[in-house]
Amino acid sequence: MRPTDEQQAARDACVNGENIILEAGAGTGKTSTCQYIAEQFTDAGNGRGLYTAFNRVTKEEAREKFPRRVHCATSHGLAWQGFGRPLSHKLPSARPAIKLSETAGHFGVQAVQLDPMGGGHGCWIQPERLVWAAQNTVDRFCRSASAALSRRHVGKDALPDNVSRTQYDTAVLATANLLWSDLTSPEGTLRMPHDAYRKLWALSGPRLHFDWFMLDEAQDTAPVVAAVLRGQTHMQQIAVGDSSQQLYKWAGAEDAMADWGTARRLYLTQSWRFGQCIADEANKWLSLLPTKLSLVGNPALDSTLAELDVNTASAVLCRTNVGAMGVVLTALADGLRVALVGGGREIESLAWAAQKLMGGQRTTHPELCVFETWDEVRKAAAAEEADGALRVFVAIMERYGPNAVIDAMRRLVDEKQAEVVVSTGHKAKGRQWPRVLIASDFAPKATEDEGELPPQVDAETAMLAYVAVSRAELVLDRGPLAYIEDFGVTKAAGGN
Repeated sequence: MRPTDEQQAARDACVNGENIILEAGAGTGKTSTCQYIAEQFTDAGNGRGLYTAFNRVTKEEAREKFPRRVHCATSHGLAWQGFGRPLSHKLPSARPAIKLSETAGHFGVQAVQLDPMGGGHGCWIQPERLVWAAQNTVDRFCRSASAALSRRHVGKDALPDNVSRTQYDTAVLATANLLWSDLTSPEGTLRMPHDAYRKLWALSGPRLHFDWFMLDEAQDTAPVVAAVLRGQTHMQQIAVGDSSQQLYKWAGAEDAMADWGTARRLYLTQSWRFGQCIADEANKWLSLLPTKLSLVGNPALDSTLAELDVNTASAVLCRTNVGAMGVVLTALADGLRVALVGGGREIESLAWAAQKLMGGQRTTHPELCVFETWDEVRKAAAAEEADGALRVFVAIMERYGPNAVIDAMRRLVDEKQAEVVVSTGHKAKGRQWPRVLIASDFAPKATEDEGELPPQVDAETAMLAYVAVSRAELVLDRGPLAYIEDFGVTKAAGGN
């Protein structure tokens, strides 16, 4: 296909040696543009290149398409040879998990008494919860660009109300340092997460021996990776992505394109995925975000808005895992063959955790381990400020029971055999389907005045809505996202 003027402009800037940021909107041919640029680099004799992919699947796809002089790798792949392979005997695939109580016993972690603050009563924090909080602290450190563990990496994972934060931070940080020392030792006993050896690689100050690099999905880059790549000042730098599709900020990712020095910013706005009707829907959400990007639809596609259900949709997109669970159960009850993007392991894990709590046992599941009983979960879900996902989760567990949910997850089929695909918006990124239904859990949270729409949409909500509506090719049922009309927003196509 003949490159568009936007693709040609990106190619020319790259071949001329400029550092660029390429904002590629939904369906605008980002991958083919990256391939085109890589081929032009090779033809122009611009030396060896590095393409850094978001995940292994993208890396393998790029390896098949890109010229041989381009090395395609994930950030973990770059760290593997020098830091992952020597510690491979400690990876999760080679070593069983250790219970929190066993880890606490091995390192001699003791319960800590926390003094009261602000009218509180003080309390003891038990060794298992200290270890759990310390593990999360190490995880944050591994994703960060920091040179050493510090209090900034300690979250509120197990922090009780109205107690001394200083004492809590000190206790968690001390335990985190014990865990990190063990992780980085070849003789250590703990399983080593992949992010840990990547962090060791970053701390070594690597110099990459390429002439240029291309960072894909730059809007969701771990700070540790962004810092390494920005530091390769001897290389031409190209960051590619869509700042309006930043969905993993909650997991510690950053938008590396937001601040990349003097790099020139270019745009891809011509979408080939859908017609103008769906482009208009995407642009409504983009208008609520701080971006110049707006999309132009494919004139060869007659996309429409229409009503769909699980029997007529190709895919149903949900905001949460819990919402996806409800759609899966409904579709299975209708006798449909159902696939869940990413599989049912996460949801099945939640159901097992609920089953333990219902049986009077504690669970180590990260989303439920703060609760001692199922009754605590129910009370939390009933609270006025409760997250809607927790309410739905409790309702499903009590309506269907954990066993029914576990059974449903085991009845899922491969997408190739499915009559309908269910996905969260996060996992749908990079995907597309002919007919897309937006699930009910995308509905906005109610304000204090029941029934009123929120006075504004936060950036996270707008980004996820933009991603969701732009997965459709031909037919979109925007469902609860139709409330965008009440904001009266418009954005001219191609207005960058």
